Amino acid sequence: MGSWAQAMLLVALLFPAFVESKIHHYKFSYKLAASLVQKLLMMITANAIVNLSCYAEWWKADVEAVVNQYTQTGMPPNVSDAHTINGYPGPVPNCSSKGYTLHVDGGKTYLLRIINAALNDELFFKIAGHNLTVVEVDASYTKPFQTDTIFIGPGQTTNAILATDKATGKYLITISPFMDTTVAVNNITAFAFLRYNGTPAFPPTTLTSIPPINATAVTTKFINSLRSLNSKQYPAKVPLTIDHSLFFTIGVGVNPCATCVNGSRVIAAVNNVTFIMPTTNNVSTFHSNASAIRICAEIRIWVVGTQMARRAKG
Repeated sequence: MGSWAQAMLLVALLFPAFVESKIHHYKFSYKLAASLVQKLLMMITANAIVNLSCYAEWWKADVEAVVNQYTQTGMPPNVSDAHTINGYPGPVPNCSSKGYTLHVDGGKTYLLRIINAALNDELFFKIAGHNLTVVEVDASYTKPFQTDTIFIGPGQTTNAILATDKATGKYLITISPFMDTTVAVNNITAFAFLRYNGTPAFPPTTLTSIPPINATAVTTKFINSLRSLNSKQYPAKVPLTIDHSLFFTIGVGVNPCATCVNGSRVIAAVNNVTFIMPTTNNVSTFHSNASAIRICAEIRIWVVGTQMARRAKG
């Protein structure tokens, strides 16, 4: 790997930890992080390639219409019609898609940057015949661990290392949903393919088994495998002094709804406060009130500047 490529990969790997340090207000050590990343780079061969994998949902409808229907009726939103891997559902019923194909070279190592862009569904991800080494979840580095199944929630990100050390051929990739309670979910599996370069035309596909939709044991095993990099050599020095102790309750509530079927609507809430959708587009508001916003900003700058000057004199 060239020096410029190593530098780009270093930036990509350090950026999540840098952002996390700013959020949690502890000192971010580039020197320490760089040494950790160097160890990770040693795991990645000179021919390593970074690949983005995006998993999502697809409706045969305008998603805004789906949300509006839920808002008006109070009933759960319609489940999606398909899951997708990098925009393709794969060979599923009533769909002509052939699916996404990830072309790889044998004997190399790939860093998969995985995103679950689905709206509602927690997903299982598998590649037939291959294990994955998880090294990062949600902008936090983890102690590397191997698994044949990645569990990832909506909006979550995971980085995993894939070694292409199997025989030349075509291997099935799957994403399938997890749900262990009585909630409607899209139970359609999306398919893609991992294909080694040099594979003959029309090869047989090496298959894999997907976890049951209610495979709680699989999710528990994955979550329990997540560990920080904390060790004697690389301690996780988190703040021990607490300035403010905050208590949050996240739950589900019920709001009255005149247009809803049952006269009420189920809503999510934080500390018994729910989200209210804005009635005005923020971009339109900005452009129509740009002068007022600029005046307010200038007044605020003047006030803050005056306060700072007074403190300096005092």
